[in-house]
Amino acid sequence: MRLPTVKSDAKSVRNFKRLLRENVRLAGGAGPFSSRAGDLLATITKDFEFSFKAGELQIIDGNWYVTHTGLLRLAEEEANRLNVRAQNDTVALAEDHVADAERGVVAAQSVLTDFRNKHLLVDPTKSSDSELETITALATEFAETTATIKETTLAAASSPTVAALKAQAEALQERIDAERAKLGGSDQALAGKVSQFELLTLNRDLADQTLAAAIESLELAREDARRQSIYVEEIVAPNLPDESTEPAVLRTAATFFVLGFAIFGVLWIITVGAQEHEQ
Repeated sequence: MRLPTVKSDAKSVRNFKRLLRENVRLAGGAGPFSSRAGDLLATITKDFEFSFKAGELQIIDGNWYVTHTGLLRLAEEEANRLNVRAQNDTVALAEDHVADAERGVVAAQSVLTDFRNKHLLVDPTKSSDSELETITALATEFAETTATIKETTLAAASSPTVAALKAQAEALQERIDAERAKLGGSDQALAGKVSQFELLTLNRDLADQTLAAAIESLELAREDARRQSIYVEEIVAPNLPDESTEPAVLRTAATFFVLGFAIFGVLWIITVGAQEHEQ
C-alpha cells in the first residue's frame, strides 16, 4: 500500500503514520480489504484524521464508512473554526479602534510635551496663579506706601521721607506693570500660553476618554463574540434499529388460511344444501 505524501511538520508526519498503522492493524482484524481500500484509508486518515479505534470508521463489504462519531467530531471542529473566525471578525474592528485611540493619546501627549519644552513651563496655569499672587502682594504694598506718603505729607510736607516713599511707590508701580505684562499684552504673555496649554490639555483628556471608551467597547465585543458562539450537541446517541415484531408473518398467514378455509366450508355447505333442495 502506497502512503500519500504529507506536507507538514515532522511531528504531524509521525502522528499521521502512527494513526495510519493503527487503523490498518485494527481494520485488518475486522476483515481483509483491497489495496484500493488501503489507499483510500490512507487518504481519509491524512485528510480527516479518522480513528478506527475511536469508532469513527467502519469497513463493511470492503468499503469505508464514517460513523456518527467521526461526523460529530468533524462538525465540532467546523463549529469551532467558525467560532474563531466570527470572534476574530467581531473583535478585529474594536481592536483597530483601540489602536487608533492609543495613537491619538501618544500624539496628544507628545504635542503637550513639546509645548512644555518650548516654553520651559510645566503648567502655565500655576505660573499665572503665582504671578497674580505677586501682583496682589505688590498692589497691597503700593497701596500702603501711597497711604503713608499722604499721611507723611500732611504731617510734614518737607520731610525727606516723602521723597524716599515716592521713589518706593514708583518702583512698586513699575514692578506691578512688569508683572501684569507677563500675564497679558504680548505674544510672550502667560495668557496666550495658558490658552494654548488648556487646549492641549483638553485634547489629551479627550484622547484618554476616547481610549477608555475604545477599551470598554473591545471588552463588550469580546463578550458578545463569546455569547454568539455555536455548539454541536449530541441530543440522542445513535443506535441499531429495533427488531420488528409486527406484522407477525406466520400468524397472519395461518389466520388467513383458517378464515379462508372456514369461508370455503360455509359456501360449500350452502351450495350442497341448495342442490339437494332443488332435487
